[in-house]
Amino acid sequence: MPYVEVEPGVRLFYEIRGEGPPILFVHGWTMSHDVWEYQIPYLAKHFQTIVLDLRGNGDSDKPWGEYSYDVYARDIAVIIDKLNIREATLVGWSMGAAIGAYYITRYGTGIKKFVSVSGALPVFTKTPLLPFGPTRQQVDDWIEAEKRKRPDFTKQFVDSLFASSVEEYTKLWIWSISMQTSWHVAISNLKTLRDMDAVSLLPQIRIPSAVFHGRLDSVVPIQLGQFTAHTIPNCQYVEFPSSGHVPFIEESVRFTKELVRFVASP
Repeated sequence: MPYVEVEPGVRLFYEIRGEGPPILFVHGWTMSHDVWEYQIPYLAKHFQTIVLDLRGNGDSDKPWGEYSYDVYARDIAVIIDKLNIREATLVGWSMGAAIGAYYITRYGTGIKKFVSVSGALPVFTKTPLLPFGPTRQQVDDWIEAEKRKRPDFTKQFVDSLFASSVEEYTKLWIWSISMQTSWHVAISNLKTLRDMDAVSLLPQIRIPSAVFHGRLDSVVPIQLGQFTAHTIPNCQYVEFPSSGHVPFIEESVRFTKELVRFVASP
């Protein structure tokens, strides 16, 4: 399997399929490159698709240590440099969108456009400015659930991702992906999500951007997507009326068409 060493002893898994304008996909909390299976077979006919597993997830190494947005952004900088990625569209889902925002505002090299998919932006927990999403105490409860009954909590979390009816084996597929992430990483990332505040970053994203968000999202409420789209300059907003947190699965055909439209636009 192909890997990039992002620091001594830490390798990240990646796959490249197809040729053409590059699209770099960054997955969400406790997920992996596999979640983009509905998109890659079609997109690889027209674009160069690059998927990766963040450190601690999927087929990447899982070192003990820090798991912050700064670390993830630095890893992506190494990936982009070593794979010679240029003028790519960065597509980040959920936590991956937050990582994308951190990368773009701190580094930016190699990225031409940005798509936040149900992005955990600009906050994940409720604040006075943005009273949407879980409270800090609820996330603390999730952390305790991760420590005591992770398989069961993961099943509850996976169920909450979907607003539309999907087959039970689709949920089992996502559950199995999530369980590949190490417990240390899952808990560390929940703390990062709980504590993040990227409100000040959004106006600094000066490249063409789009927010794709499920209207029925119960993980990252739609009001956060609308705020993000309003605050990032030159940002388009695409709403998926039948989707929760995973529009690329629940409305996969339309999602892929909208992504192609955005990537191909001037």
